[in-house]
Amino acid sequence: MQDADGGIVLLDWAFAGDGALGEDVGNYVPDSVFDLYVPAARLPELDAAVCGGYLRGLREAGWRGHERLVRLAVCASAVKYDWLVPRMLRHLDRQPVGYGGQATVEAARLFGERGATMMFLAGWADEARRLSDAHG
Repeated sequence: MQDADGGIVLLDWAFAGDGALGEDVGNYVPDSVFDLYVPAARLPELDAAVCGGYLRGLREAGWRGHERLVRLAVCASAVKYDWLVPRMLRHLDRQPVGYGGQATVEAARLFGERGATMMFLAGWADEARRLSDAHG
Protein backbone atom coordinates (compact mmCIF):
# COMPACT_ATOMS: atom_id res chain seq x y z
CA MET A 1 0.00 0.00 0.00
CA GLN A 2 1.17 3.55 -0.59
CA ASP A 3 0.72 6.53 1.67
CA ALA A 4 -0.78 9.85 0.54
CA ASP A 5 2.61 10.98 -0.80
CA GLY A 6 3.13 7.81 -2.85
CA GLY A 7 5.64 6.26 -0.44
CA ILE A 8 5.66 2.62 0.55
CA VAL A 9 3.90 1.72 3.80
CA LEU A 10 5.27 -1.17 5.85
CA LEU A 11 3.23 -3.05 8.41
CA ASP A 12 4.83 -3.92 11.75
CA TRP A 13 3.39 -7.25 12.86
CA ALA A 14 5.38 -7.20 16.13
CA PHE A 15 2.26 -7.51 18.25
CA ALA A 16 0.68 -10.20 16.12
CA GLY A 17 0.30 -13.31 18.18
CA ASP A 18 -1.40 -16.61 18.57
CA GLY A 19 -5.00 -16.15 17.69
CA ALA A 20 -7.80 -17.50 15.60
CA LEU A 21 -7.49 -17.50 11.84
CA GLY A 22 -7.94 -13.94 10.58
CA GLU A 23 -8.10 -12.43 14.06
CA ASP A 24 -5.06 -10.18 13.66
CA VAL A 25 -6.45 -8.76 10.43
CA GLY A 26 -9.85 -8.25 12.06
CA ASN A 27 -8.12 -6.11 14.69
CA TYR A 28 -5.58 -4.32 12.56
CA VAL A 29 -7.84 -2.95 9.84
CA PRO A 30 -10.50 -1.19 11.97
CA ASP A 31 -8.07 -0.22 14.75
CA SER A 32 -5.90 1.61 12.21
CA VAL A 33 -8.81 4.00 11.69
CA PHE A 34 -10.17 3.98 15.25
CA ASP A 35 -6.71 5.12 16.39
CA LEU A 36 -6.60 7.77 13.60
CA TYR A 37 -3.60 6.36 11.77
CA VAL A 38 -5.49 5.76 8.51
CA PRO A 39 -8.47 7.76 7.20
CA ALA A 40 -11.72 5.81 7.03
CA ALA A 41 -11.97 6.61 3.34
CA ARG A 42 -9.03 4.23 2.79
CA LEU A 43 -10.64 1.26 4.58
CA PRO A 44 -11.48 -0.69 1.39
CA GLU A 45 -7.91 -0.28 0.15
CA LEU A 46 -6.43 -1.19 3.53
CA ASP A 47 -8.75 -4.19 3.84
CA ALA A 48 -7.74 -5.51 0.41
CA ALA A 49 -4.01 -4.95 1.00
CA VAL A 50 -3.90 -6.47 4.48
CA CYS A 51 -6.15 -9.44 3.66
CA GLY A 52 -4.23 -10.12 0.48
CA GLY A 53 -0.90 -10.03 2.30
CA TYR A 54 -2.26 -12.20 5.09
CA LEU A 55 -3.47 -14.83 2.63
CA ARG A 56 -0.14 -14.81 0.80
CA GLY A 57 1.64 -15.27 4.13
CA LEU A 58 -0.60 -18.17 5.07
CA ARG A 59 0.03 -19.85 1.72
CA GLU A 60 3.80 -19.30 1.97
CA ALA A 61 3.72 -20.84 5.46
CA GLY A 62 2.05 -23.94 4.05
CA TRP A 63 -1.59 -23.34 4.93
CA ARG A 64 -3.87 -25.02 2.40
CA GLY A 65 -7.32 -24.06 3.63
CA HIS A 66 -9.92 -22.21 1.61
CA GLU A 67 -9.49 -18.45 1.47
CA ARG A 68 -13.23 -18.05 1.99
CA LEU A 69 -12.71 -19.28 5.57
CA VAL A 70 -10.10 -16.59 6.16
CA ARG A 71 -12.42 -13.92 4.84
CA LEU A 72 -15.26 -15.24 7.00
CA ALA A 73 -13.05 -15.06 10.09
CA VAL A 74 -11.90 -11.52 9.31
CA CYS A 75 -15.41 -10.26 8.60
CA ALA A 76 -16.96 -12.02 11.61
CA SER A 77 -14.59 -10.11 13.87
CA ALA A 78 -16.78 -7.04 13.30
CA VAL A 79 -19.08 -8.18 16.09
CA LYS A 80 -16.48 -7.56 18.76
CA TYR A 81 -16.73 -3.80 18.24
CA ASP A 82 -20.35 -3.60 19.44
CA TRP A 83 -19.14 -2.01 22.70
CA LEU A 84 -17.57 1.03 21.04
CA VAL A 85 -20.62 3.12 20.12
CA PRO A 86 -22.26 2.90 23.58
CA ARG A 87 -18.91 3.77 25.19
CA MET A 88 -18.46 6.79 22.94
CA LEU A 89 -21.97 7.98 23.76
CA ARG A 90 -21.34 7.61 27.50
CA HIS A 91 -18.25 9.81 27.21
CA LEU A 92 -19.57 12.59 25.00
CA ASP A 93 -18.96 15.10 27.79
CA ARG A 94 -15.20 14.42 27.74
CA GLN A 95 -12.59 15.85 25.40
CA PRO A 96 -11.58 12.95 23.13
CA VAL A 97 -7.95 11.91 23.11
CA GLY A 98 -5.88 10.10 20.53
CA TYR A 99 -4.26 6.70 20.74
CA GLY A 100 -2.77 6.10 24.17
CA GLY A 101 -4.33 9.29 25.57
CA GLN A 102 -1.37 11.30 24.34
CA ALA A 103 -3.15 14.31 22.89
CA THR A 104 -6.62 15.70 22.49
CA VAL A 105 -8.41 15.11 19.21
CA GLU A 106 -11.15 17.10 17.52
CA ALA A 107 -14.40 15.34 18.46
CA ALA A 108 -15.91 15.70 14.98
CA ARG A 109 -12.88 14.03 13.42
CA LEU A 110 -12.74 11.18 15.92
CA PHE A 111 -16.47 10.44 15.85
CA GLY A 112 -16.67 10.90 12.08
CA GLU A 113 -13.85 8.42 11.46
CA ARG A 114 -15.22 5.95 13.98
CA GLY A 115 -18.74 6.26 12.59
CA ALA A 116 -17.49 5.57 9.07
CA THR A 117 -15.55 2.59 10.38
CA MET A 118 -18.62 1.22 12.15
CA MET A 119 -20.50 1.41 8.83
CA PHE A 120 -17.61 -0.43 7.17
CA LEU A 121 -17.81 -3.08 9.90
CA ALA A 122 -21.54 -3.43 9.29
CA GLY A 123 -20.56 -4.36 5.74
CA TRP A 124 -18.11 -6.92 7.11
CA ALA A 125 -20.89 -8.39 9.27
CA ASP A 126 -23.16 -8.70 6.22
CA GLU A 127 -20.34 -10.33 4.27
CA ALA A 128 -19.71 -12.76 7.15
CA ARG A 129 -23.37 -13.73 7.16
CA ARG A 130 -23.31 -14.41 3.41
CA LEU A 131 -20.06 -16.38 3.63
CA SER A 132 -21.38 -18.38 6.56
CA ASP A 133 -24.59 -19.23 4.71
CA ALA A 134 -22.60 -20.26 1.63
CA HIS A 135 -20.24 -22.39 3.70
CA GLY A 136 -23.07 -24.23 5.37
